[in-house]
Amino acid sequence: MELLTRVKSPLNKETKVVAGNFLSLFLLKGIDFLIPLLTLPYLLRVIGNDGYGQIMFALALINYFIGFAYYGFNLTGTRFVAANKGSKMRLQYIYTVVNSTRLFLCFVSSILIIGLVFSIPSFRKYATLYLLFTPMIWGGALLADWMYQGIERMKYIAILNTGVRLIFLIIVFAFIHGQEDLWVYPLSLSVAYIASAFISHRLLRRLLGLKFRLCCFKHVSKRLRVDFPIFINQFVPTLYNNTSGFILGLVAPISMVGIYSAIKKVADIFVTLTDLFTRAIFPNIVRNQQKFNRYSRGMIAIGLLYCLLPVVFAKLVFLYLNMPLEGNMAILATLMVGVFGVVLYDVYGVNYFIARGQDKVVMRNTLIASLVGLILAYPLIGYLGIIGASINLTLSRLLMGTGMFIRYSIKKLSNQRLVGV
Repeated sequence: MELLTRVKSPLNKETKVVAGNFLSLFLLKGIDFLIPLLTLPYLLRVIGNDGYGQIMFALALINYFIGFAYYGFNLTGTRFVAANKGSKMRLQYIYTVVNSTRLFLCFVSSILIIGLVFSIPSFRKYATLYLLFTPMIWGGALLADWMYQGIERMKYIAILNTGVRLIFLIIVFAFIHGQEDLWVYPLSLSVAYIASAFISHRLLRRLLGLKFRLCCFKHVSKRLRVDFPIFINQFVPTLYNNTSGFILGLVAPISMVGIYSAIKKVADIFVTLTDLFTRAIFPNIVRNQQKFNRYSRGMIAIGLLYCLLPVVFAKLVFLYLNMPLEGNMAILATLMVGVFGVVLYDVYGVNYFIARGQDKVVMRNTLIASLVGLILAYPLIGYLGIIGASINLTLSRLLMGTGMFIRYSIKKLSNQRLVGV
């Protein structure tokens, strides 16, 4: 009995930590997605597909720069912290370097956005939205969630972040009543992101005594070089993920962007869930790689199940979106197939290869899949419109996921042969 207690105790403790991480990540990242989803039917009603399309078209460009400014530190920073959580000196070092690097990338992003907005007429048309969205890049990049995830103490920032996002929710319902109020959306979202970032650093100082400092550019330059493979893995998918909606806005009426973005948000609920599962278990897998097989089987089963849910309950989905089922069902079904590609990528790419430090394997796979998506984007969307955008995104996600699964299978077979020898 005593032996059984000793065996169960660590498992129970680790399970509680992972469950706590997932709940905290949901409050931190899931709420970022859930709240805009809650506002979606209201916005479609008061500003229409056209107004919602304008917001999503502007946000598509901003998302490129958010991915650029993040620079993959949500994985590399978390991995470093998880492996060195017992050393305050090393935590202070990575905390300083990551913040300094992200500040530099935010500054570069802001300059580029201003240049694009005032030099390209099609961007100048939405200049107000672009400029009001820009502080969101700074808030998102400087949020210290990667540090909390690495030390597995996310509940404090998660609760406060939820409170800030709820204020954004109230502002949307209280102040957006027509297309003339579109500017309220990017402004309130940017303020929410900045507030969350500020709170995250104040809490870290209290919890760990870490100080927000800047380092010389030599350290920033080194971090940019070392983490480049992970940056490619994280950033390049942003290209095909946003390009479909972005090109759709260039070749089709802006209202089509609103319809596509609204349906895509339903699929992205499950992309977000997959990301939350992945990030919650990632520090644990880094330290206990032998648990991968059990995790992968469970995650694949869950992924298959929730990819079917929106299709099975499609009538409820489109009732919620206040859209007709006919003509839109094919878009939803296509996008949900792509979600399973995300599941495969997160399981085998992130929690197997990246957790083992094999970043370049994932980078090569990501580049191939993303380049195919970028090459096919314009012809598919140009000929097929909104369904072409859905096919392009799904194809890219499937290539990403199946590519990592094939590489994992080859590696596993190779290891089995070596053991047999």
